[in-house]
Amino acid sequence: MENNQEEKKEKKVWKRPANRQAAADAAQQEQTKKSEDGEPSIGDSSVSEQLKESLSTEIGNVYFRMNENGDYDYWRIMRIQNANVVSCEHNWNPNDVRKFRLSELYKNCMRLESNAILTVSRVIVGYTEKGTPINDIVVMVYDKNKNSTVQFNQPSIICRQAISDVFYQPFCKSTHNPMVGISVTPATCPAEYTMKDMAMCDQVLESMIVNLYRTDTLASILRLIKPSRWNNTLEDLLTNYYNNVILKSVPYDQLPDKMPDTYHGYCRNIELLLWYNNFIYDFYAMMGIQKVKFKIDYPENIDAEKDEYILPQEQVELLQELYQVNMEHVFAVPFDYSLDLEAVKLNAVLVMDSTDTLYVIGFTKSKNEYSKVIDTTAADSLHTIREKLSKAVDLVNKYEKSNG
Repeated sequence: MENNQEEKKEKKVWKRPANRQAAADAAQQEQTKKSEDGEPSIGDSSVSEQLKESLSTEIGNVYFRMNENGDYDYWRIMRIQNANVVSCEHNWNPNDVRKFRLSELYKNCMRLESNAILTVSRVIVGYTEKGTPINDIVVMVYDKNKNSTVQFNQPSIICRQAISDVFYQPFCKSTHNPMVGISVTPATCPAEYTMKDMAMCDQVLESMIVNLYRTDTLASILRLIKPSRWNNTLEDLLTNYYNNVILKSVPYDQLPDKMPDTYHGYCRNIELLLWYNNFIYDFYAMMGIQKVKFKIDYPENIDAEKDEYILPQEQVELLQELYQVNMEHVFAVPFDYSLDLEAVKLNAVLVMDSTDTLYVIGFTKSKNEYSKVIDTTAADSLHTIREKLSKAVDLVNKYEKSNG
């Protein structure tokens, strides 16, 4: 997060904890300090600042171990209960949550390296004429490099509410821009802006950090970031805009019966903010994943003789349109963290289907160069392509859904 009041900042690099066992020992030492009321909570003065910082970066981390059946059990830290106890989801199942001592988790499990870091912050972006601070909610994602480190001055995605939507005018070909809210990446950021511009604020009031993985979805991210912690700020922004702008400018007979959940890009909660601005699509793009609307019927349609799932031709044609390549012998296998994608000696892409299940799509690349099946110079042909891709790609048209 950039700060107007500090022009120069030292680069901060995120590094993995140096020694998990040392952290476990520290947690065990803190455990001995508990009073008659029970174990110390994170907010207790008895918990060291160093331990608080260490624990705050554990949210979202996944630990795994092999079970008696030879399969892997995955435990994801969702909440820090106190200085030595965490709540974990088992195998990414929100209905299977169990508590563990951190010392037990560190001792018996291995940590699965996360793919990215997400931060959520409540910030001040300005002040009203009366001196009241104007708050905003800013979500940023940082991709990890090959050394599993993150440079916090180089966000890969920025999604926030109280900022003009820089995509509205070129997309809608309008000279007037009533829309706010964006999700932007270095690849999509307009030339006249920088990612630093998109991250500007006056002051950071509070933040949280969570670890993300390729298989994350909007639902799983929301479970990690505690939406209620950020929703009040977003609802205040929507309410202020509705009361001070919309009610004074829109004719009475055109007003909705009640304040809507979104208006001109203002969103009542963080789920809508991320959804309307296609944040999760930017996340998947960063992870090299294509999100689609169709369902991959694995394992129902597996070829028993070849023991593999062959995609239907209609789905193959959609993937060819998306990736601009001729595909032959296209098959799908569910993504697994034990897979070494860099070692796979075949053409493969990552696709998440309509059930939010991630698949590795393998294929043989045709010797023939890719060519569109239909004439793209004709207006009706272009419409046909858009129709096909709109049925395949899972994107939200924010401007069609806007009340403004």
